[in-house]
Amino acid sequence: MTTETKQERDLRLASLAGFKIWTDQLGNKKITSSCDGQNQAVEVSRLIELARDEALEEAKIIRDQCEALCDSSYIAGVRAGWNLGIAHDKEGMQKIYKSREGYVKVLNEIRARKDK
Repeated sequence: MTTETKQERDLRLASLAGFKIWTDQLGNKKITSSCDGQNQAVEVSRLIELARDEALEEAKIIRDQCEALCDSSYIAGVRAGWNLGIAHDKEGMQKIYKSREGYVKVLNEIRARKDK
């Protein structure tokens, strides 16, 4: 994923939506519609649609990364639990349980916010 400033993103999306990009005397990039007021609404709608599509695509990438990290964490947890079980290490298991004490509280808080 490339790092893009907000201005660069705005200019790229505006260009895709059909806006004219020009540079003023101070070197600042400006966005101008290339059509009349009636058609400008169509261009703005297209710009919003492009931004939404891009945000959705970004959200899918983040979701996929999150799922992969969750799977990786799950596998690591299974491996650690398996090793502690083989070693009959009850103390080690208690340390793992204690390290995750607050997770149910956090989940309940998130669910409560969603229900409001």
